Amino acid sequence: MFIGFDYGTANCSVAVMRDQGPELLTLENNEPYLPSMLCAPTREAVSECLHRHWQGANRSEENQQLLRRAITFNREEDIPVNGDSVLFGLQALAHYIEDPEEVYFVRSPKSFLGANGLKPQQIALFEDLVCAMMFHIKRQAEGVLQTSIEQAVIGRPINFQGTGGEEANQQAQGFCIVPHNEPVSKRSSSSSNRLPPVWTLKRR
Repeated sequence: MFIGFDYGTANCSVAVMRDQGPELLTLENNEPYLPSMLCAPTREAVSECLHRHWQGANRSEENQQLLRRAITFNREEDIPVNGDSVLFGLQALAHYIEDPEEVYFVRSPKSFLGANGLKPQQIALFEDLVCAMMFHIKRQAEGVLQTSIEQAVIGRPINFQGTGGEEANQQAQGFCIVPHNEPVSKRSSSSSNRLPPVWTLKRR
């Protein structure tokens, strides 16, 4: 199945071509837009859930180190992590509002991709946050379509805002979906990427 995926800063959406036109899929509460939010018991729970329970690929040494630290931390703190530990969209927001002091909450994880001066371990964490969100959206879309998704057109922001905007644009182009490069601009690109079972990001 081929889809178009808009990974937005505020909301995410997925569309398929039907009857010569795009049709948005429902992603949450019968709505086509999923707010770009996620929450988990701890920051480390995101990495453990992604790589241990969702079988996400941890290809880089930084990702592998992050996973080992995450598993150790969650065990030492006696925090159970399973496949339902990470929540998304309005469900994540509602869970965070119930207990903001005990819930790790992230809004607009995509915006991290244009941040300046990131260390390798920070990049690894942001990759896991983005990949977790992408995995959830892929899973939701496949549930609606009742088939696996193998191809997608995915764009990046036309321009990053804030200090060092141009440098951030160049840095964001250093991320790609394994094993094929992402389109440079969602506004102009019509190319597609072959996706693995779990969508993953890596540094070029």
